[in-house]
Amino acid sequence: SQCDVADPVQVAKTVGQLKTSDFLPDVIVLNSAVFLRDLKGDFDFSLAQQGLAVNYGGAMIWIGELLPEFLKRGSGKFLAVSSTSAFRPDADSVALPASKAALSLAFRSLRLRYSRRGIKFVTVYFGPVATPIIPEYTDAAGRKKYFFVLTPEQAARKLKKAIFGKRNKYFFPFWLTVLFRAALFFPDSFFS
Repeated sequence: SQCDVADPVQVAKTVGQLKTSDFLPDVIVLNSAVFLRDLKGDFDFSLAQQGLAVNYGGAMIWIGELLPEFLKRGSGKFLAVSSTSAFRPDADSVALPASKAALSLAFRSLRLRYSRRGIKFVTVYFGPVATPIIPEYTDAAGRKKYFFVLTPEQAARKLKKAIFGKRNKYFFPFWLTVLFRAALFFPDSFFS
């Protein structure tokens, strides 16, 4: 199945297909993301709105559709793919850091509310990954440009660790994200 994750009608239809097939996954990986440069030139509200709709709304729509089913069953795991962008503003985008910060905080709230009912909300914070979302991390052949950038295959292996793991938060690659978080005491203007 495929659908526009920012469209509640399409998501509801896809979830309806899951129910009709009597298939309720144990884990839902919420990994939708776009990096729309809503600050190229002057602020573009329309692009920012699209970014928020996909990066934040796209995850929350799925939770709204599937959480009641998980609650009936008494188990399930939602895994949000966030980003180190959740911790810092970006000179090219309002929506990317705002949406990833919102997603991360929403998962913390959901974890507080539902952890005693058997539903897990796990957040994975990735540093740079060589995908078309941010082309600056890849060369012309689509390979990663820098040693600190994860390949999609490496990111998938890290996600597998989070899917089967017990923690509520994961940071990948570990040492890069540690350095990134340690640098939070620097002002935004210096960091960027």
